[in-house]
Amino acid sequence: MTSPLLFAELCCGMAAVSLALFGGVPPVSRMGAKTGYAKTILRVLGIRPGSGASMVLLNDPEQDIARLWATLLAPGGRERVAEHIRSWIACPSPPRYPGALHGSSCPGCDRCSHKAGRWDARDLWDTLKAERKQGAEDVAKWLYVAGSAYRQGMPDSGFAGDPGSNGGRMGDVRDRCLGKLERLPTVPGLVSNLPAEEYPPLGFEGRRVLYLDPPYLNTTGYKHQFSREALIDVARKWDQAGWEVVISE
Repeated sequence: MTSPLLFAELCCGMAAVSLALFGGVPPVSRMGAKTGYAKTILRVLGIRPGSGASMVLLNDPEQDIARLWATLLAPGGRERVAEHIRSWIACPSPPRYPGALHGSSCPGCDRCSHKAGRWDARDLWDTLKAERKQGAEDVAKWLYVAGSAYRQGMPDSGFAGDPGSNGGRMGDVRDRCLGKLERLPTVPGLVSNLPAEEYPPLGFEGRRVLYLDPPYLNTTGYKHQFSREALIDVARKWDQAGWEVVISE
């Protein structure tokens, strides 16, 4: 009999490795996501992609990411988010940019790149998240923006163009965002929102694997501070508690 597996990510982000356990991929692209490496990471650990786990811990210090997963993993949550996106795609004049979801003006702030004559998915997505709202419609807005505005393979720049020049991209939203969302697997998960160094190792019978994907040196960091010293302390603490600790560096 295969022993139960508990898989934990303390900086889960788009949770690509955890989703690969269940044969899934993140619903949208995000800079730094391990979507392209997730299956290889699992195979290195001797875990077959798609084989599942008894429980997955998805923790992210960024409150908005934790809310994203809390909504998507809740019973019926994924379906409610997908229904909002589906209604926007079906609209005769679909809202292609988040400003259209709020009325005629952008809800943004001084950092919004449209003030410089272009729209950038990252800025606008952050603006929506900054509203600190909860619920399926707000999560749908974030995913809709990422799905319609990110140019695949160009996470550094996103999609930049004039509002309204996005004709023909609704198919991209349907295929790259809505399609992935509808195929998102059912994951038996715990979702939390703590700094990685504050999360205590969990007790669990069976195999326990902790995957850490910290910010890399001289690259875009995380919103929260997670120093190398703190990373080493976390790794040692969980290792001493009987966990296998795996770090992407």
